[in-house]
Amino acid sequence: MLSFTEFSFRASQSVDAAAETVSNVEKIREAMGEVERRLDERNAAEAVEETAAMKAEEDEEQRLWLQKAFERENIAFKERLASELTESRTRELVEENWPFLESVRAGKTESARHEAYEKGGADRRALTNCMITHPYTELHLRWIYEELKVIKPWCPR
Repeated sequence: MLSFTEFSFRASQSVDAAAETVSNVEKIREAMGEVERRLDERNAAEAVEETAAMKAEEDEEQRLWLQKAFERENIAFKERLASELTESRTRELVEENWPFLESVRAGKTESARHEAYEKGGADRRALTNCMITHPYTELHLRWIYEELKVIKPWCPR
């Protein structure tokens, strides 16, 4: 049988051990809470990234769809021009628009192309690579250049 002293000593050890166990359990709970909080943050961040990636993918799909729709419209417009815009109508349009073209040449109407031409040098040379020929056919362009040469000799082409 245990004496009172031995019993008290063992009981105090058990109480200390129990208190230490409770303390360890609390530390474990705090650590698990921290782990759960970090996981929640990571999951939230991943969800935001996934949502952004999905949005970017949807935006790209929409951009491609719109681009294809635009290209289809341009093809249809070019085909329509090729069939409906005759040589005589092309020459009439050049003649009708001559006052506007003359006002651009004289600097009365603002035009980025005219400003680049007037600057000369590299800006003027860059215009060669920025020819606006779409949606016209080669035949249309030839008619326009011929008409410009006939009407106004200052046009180089």
